[in-house]
Amino acid sequence: MQDITSWLRDACRDLSPTEMVKPPELTMLDAMNAIQMMDPKMDTGASDLQERRSSLVYSPAASLSSADLCWTMDNMLALEVAWYRGATLCQSVYTALHYHNPHHLAGPPQGTDTDHRSYLVYLVLRAYVLLYCKSIDLAYTEFAKGHVRDGEDCWLDHYGVAVRMSDPVEDVVNLANEALEWLEHQYSPVSYHWSDQMSKRLIHRRNWVKYLASSSETSTSCSPLLRVMRIASDGIELITDSSDVAKAAFDSSIPSYLRQHMPLPEFEHPTQSFAWKDMKVIVDELINVEAITRFDFACDQMVGGRHGNDRAVRILIFEETGYSNTAVQVYDNVTNGANAAVDHQMNVWKNLYLTATMSTFLSNRSRQFRSFSILSASWRERAAMGEYLSKYRDLSEITQVVHAIRLDCLIESNLAALDSDLVTSLDEAQLWWWMQQVTSSRSQLCQRSQSWSSVWAKMWLALSSAISLLLTTHPIHDGGPIYSEARFKLRHKHTLKAIYLPDGKRAKSGLTPSFQRFQMDQESLKRIQPTKSLNDALLKLNEASQWIRQIIEMKREDTVDLTDFYVGKTVNQRR
Repeated sequence: MQDITSWLRDACRDLSPTEMVKPPELTMLDAMNAIQMMDPKMDTGASDLQERRSSLVYSPAASLSSADLCWTMDNMLALEVAWYRGATLCQSVYTALHYHNPHHLAGPPQGTDTDHRSYLVYLVLRAYVLLYCKSIDLAYTEFAKGHVRDGEDCWLDHYGVAVRMSDPVEDVVNLANEALEWLEHQYSPVSYHWSDQMSKRLIHRRNWVKYLASSSETSTSCSPLLRVMRIASDGIELITDSSDVAKAAFDSSIPSYLRQHMPLPEFEHPTQSFAWKDMKVIVDELINVEAITRFDFACDQMVGGRHGNDRAVRILIFEETGYSNTAVQVYDNVTNGANAAVDHQMNVWKNLYLTATMSTFLSNRSRQFRSFSILSASWRERAAMGEYLSKYRDLSEITQVVHAIRLDCLIESNLAALDSDLVTSLDEAQLWWWMQQVTSSRSQLCQRSQSWSSVWAKMWLALSSAISLLLTTHPIHDGGPIYSEARFKLRHKHTLKAIYLPDGKRAKSGLTPSFQRFQMDQESLKRIQPTKSLNDALLKLNEASQWIRQIIEMKREDTVDLTDFYVGKTVNQRR
């Protein structure tokens, strides 16, 4: 072959960066759909497979030790968790060769009854692999129905590989029970330690399959499955290494063997420790979902002429107003249906709090940033409407609670932005200044409140004050602060949104950020002596640590049943 590289480069020198040479029949759509040769993201064969391809030979019937089996189970769980977190099937689940070859494990044990390694492969491993395949099938089916909270994180391309598993759930579960019976038998040749470790992994996987299969049933039958999974996962001991025989059952080059419709995202194989921690979080979240289901059922029930969700809202008002019975009495009076406009607003507030605001904690952090920002604007509108309606009924204390919820949303939005790396060094000072403004307003608004949210705001008030002082003495940005009013307004676009009342007038309600106020506060901080700034920052950090200790000491038992999920979820997120 003749090398035409130099000739091609010489010919391209006459082209400007915006020009392209193409035949008339090649459309721009064809160019967009073309595969970029030698680009590893588009051309999966371009990567050096000889370096990445394992020299180990996979053998389904190979003998495995108890440690190898536990390591294999944990590695398969890690791949499944990676898929749940947004990885493609071909980069995660499909790299487990057992997933494609469960029929190879279907043979009877070879050897005598005492050949326990054969039982480990043909009974225990086979049961786990079939449960694994079934859980992927059931989860994929739910995702395909659109039952996804964060749609952009879900990859449903199966790359031509059948995900559907025809084996009934009952058969797979029965096989798992048979494997558990063999492991737990008093004459089992497997030591108690390894029998216990494999049993916990099998029970965890079995209940996961049963839970996914029972999604259409009532929450009462599903909750015990999750709680048993949670107990089983607490006793897992991780296996740090395995034999080459176990490692041969995983091939990271699988994506290169499958067709691709689009570039593959970056993939990082989660560690087994991370996978188990993440699975515990998943189970905890699903237990919370069970609480939501029971709460929704309670909300639909009428008790003493009131909906069930009135109780949760009454507790919220009672706590945020410093245990004011007067505020609760006002709420009871305005929800009696006497005034249709006020009653409508109260129903809107209840749904916005109990449905939209609290369920946002179930989203990923990037979505929480967007959702809480939008919710803060919605709560500001509700507060303005409450102030407008106060000329008909006294809603001042209830409106105060609405303002507090709005400020809580702003706090969570700022924290989600930090967790999602959406704050650059140029924006650090602005963010902590705004956090200080929000938490200060929250603390002044509900001075008598001792709720979780109130203590949480006081802790961040002390911490944001300390950080603002430290950023003045030790700025992060080397080039010096460069603040832009346009950039400031863009970051706070939801907070600065104009609100209009029913009479057409523009409302001025609640705390709003001001670029001029930010500049003035920054100049005031610069005039403080560095030594004094550091001492003040140290005092604020000590104050924040005291609030943190108080948060840890506060008990969930102080909450009522209907709000247990919401308060508990908020506290778990913040810890």
